[in-house]
Amino acid sequence: MIMHTATTLYRLLGTKHQLLARMTWIVTHYPAEEAEWLLQKFLSRRSMPLSEDECARFCAFLKKDLQGVDLQKENLTNLHLEGFNFAKAQLQGANLSGSNLRGATFTRANLTGTRCYHTQLQGAVLRQAALCDADLRHADLTEANLIDANLTRANFAEATLSHANCSRVQAQQAYFAYAVLTDSTWDEANLEGACLNAIEGSGVSFAQARLRYTTVSHAVMKEANLRQATCSSSDWSYTNLQRATLMRADFSLSNLQGINVEDASLDHCSCRAAAFGTAGLRYNSKTSIDVNNHDLISMVLLSRAQTAVQKQFALYIRHETNLCWSGFTKLLLCHSTEMRLWVKETLWSVESLQASVQEYERYLTRWAAGEGLVVELRHINASLHHLMNEEIRKQASLKKDELYWFLRGVFTSACQQPGIVLSEEQHAAVIHQLRVLTNQ
Repeated sequence: MIMHTATTLYRLLGTKHQLLARMTWIVTHYPAEEAEWLLQKFLSRRSMPLSEDECARFCAFLKKDLQGVDLQKENLTNLHLEGFNFAKAQLQGANLSGSNLRGATFTRANLTGTRCYHTQLQGAVLRQAALCDADLRHADLTEANLIDANLTRANFAEATLSHANCSRVQAQQAYFAYAVLTDSTWDEANLEGACLNAIEGSGVSFAQARLRYTTVSHAVMKEANLRQATCSSSDWSYTNLQRATLMRADFSLSNLQGINVEDASLDHCSCRAAAFGTAGLRYNSKTSIDVNNHDLISMVLLSRAQTAVQKQFALYIRHETNLCWSGFTKLLLCHSTEMRLWVKETLWSVESLQASVQEYERYLTRWAAGEGLVVELRHINASLHHLMNEEIRKQASLKKDELYWFLRGVFTSACQQPGIVLSEEQHAAVIHQLRVLTNQ
């Protein structure tokens, strides 16, 4: 007579539904000790004896309640375990490949090193579960709940995680190549060093997630949410981010060659020292670019540059971060009319930059005619008039609000000089003139 374990017996009876139904009725209608005695007697009559410990575990299988049970290195492959409760269970090194675990609960369970190849985990609850080094290739975790789970170094290659909630997971160095992450949520998750190459992630949310040192090459992430995500020192080459939200995301020192940001929002997005390569940036008129983003404005210009002079100018804009639009315009006064027209037409192609382009045109028209910003103070004090306008000429690159506060400082300092003595009314008149000059 063969002495079975709970697992082997459950596997043996997996297709004998009537027998399982009778045993399930026993464990659900009798107290635990009596149920175990009746079950042992029932099984012995059928030459399927179990030890006392294994019988208790088999009762747990029949009740679908394996909370806290030690199942380390167990072979649970190709079993029907839908809706089972594995909360706090010890499953390190267990093999769950090919099993049906739809709707199962693994809250705080330890699945370190577990094999879940081709496992069905749709709607499963894995909150705070440990899945370090687990093998989940081709697993289906559609609508699964993995909030606060530890996925460090786990392998999700070609797995399906659509509509899954993975908020705040720890997934450093995890592998997601070719996985489906459509409409899944990874807000505040840590995926540093992870591989997300060629994922299908349309509608995915990585808001405030940490994605440093990740590789996301050739991924499809249309309408993704990367608001305030940290994506520095990563490879995002040829990733499709159409209609994505990248507001305040940090892509510093990353490879952004060939990324598609058509209709995307890049307001306040940092691309400091990012590499755009020869493929550059794919954008359109609806791509929202912050008017002070030198990196992206430079890339817009570079994408349309044909001549060496145009390319040189585009690259210069990227590195001269102290230039504002007035300084940028003054720089163009040294170039030809054709060059100025090229800059205007190129930047006008992006709707979010059009207001600044109009301001640029006003500056250009005024300065091309020899005019500049002048504050008229001769009727108050000739020395002060000369001093203030000399400083305005030197600080042409400042924005108007910056210029206002700079001139306030110059004025305060000037009032300490013996030759400049003003009454309260004159002092107020100077402040008023500075406000008019800088539209304050």
